[in-house]
Amino acid sequence: MDYLQTYNDAYHKNYELFKKLAFESLESSKEMTRIFKDAFKLSISKASQKWHDDSSWEFFDSNSSYELLGKDRRYELNNTKKVLENDLKERFENLEIKRKKMFVDYSDYLQKTAKKVAIENVIELLDTSKKVLNTLYTIDRLDSFNFSTKFDYENKIDGYTSAYESLFPNEKKANESTDTDVLNENEKYLLLHILFSFIEESKKPTMVEIAKIITLANVHNENFLTAKYKNQNGYKILLNGHNHKVKKEVQREWIKSLLEKIKPYKLERTSDKLRMELKKLN
Repeated sequence: MDYLQTYNDAYHKNYELFKKLAFESLESSKEMTRIFKDAFKLSISKASQKWHDDSSWEFFDSNSSYELLGKDRRYELNNTKKVLENDLKERFENLEIKRKKMFVDYSDYLQKTAKKVAIENVIELLDTSKKVLNTLYTIDRLDSFNFSTKFDYENKIDGYTSAYESLFPNEKKANESTDTDVLNENEKYLLLHILFSFIEESKKPTMVEIAKIITLANVHNENFLTAKYKNQNGYKILLNGHNHKVKKEVQREWIKSLLEKIKPYKLERTSDKLRMELKKLN
């Protein structure tokens, strides 16, 4: 059996179905003049309900098999194909008897997993596009929604920019900010420490996020080019991160300050990492 083909067919079929259900729900809500906040929740509910109609959904709610097919790669080549042939299949074979009976065979389990990944990705897409959808919903241009986070709505949809700025006035300030020197020197080194930790863990953020980190860090310290670089405070922060500070309350405030300052720049992976570190200090 071609596991990859089976998985891809099931995934794309369900991904398109869930998108269609969510979008049709939004259009229906617009016709009924439902406020966007409720319309958005309902659209996710409509898509999710189709997933919940499956008799085996409870299995996946208490199981992380679908995470094997997430964004983190396990193999250098043909990652999805190898996960399906090895990791996921092994997970299926090790299921408890009563759970295994929920599926006809591995092919059935594989297709149900594809369905789970599809609904998770659709929900993520909708959540990522929430502000765009809100704007299009407001100006009655839902038909222009492109299901792509890269689509240039601002320059292609009449009335989009003014509506967006009206709905999200603080966004304009963030987008107009060209002052990249918003961090103090220690915060810049801490930000670089986080970036290096991603590389060491083989969990690099997107290229755009890496570029933003480099731009924000913008370190100018000629002493790093000398033989005495290890004496630099920044070097110690690069090595030890927030642990460079002795007191936990100082570490917490340091991380909170950095989180607040980078918020306008949407460094998602970096912010998640900092929040995890903050949680460890509580």
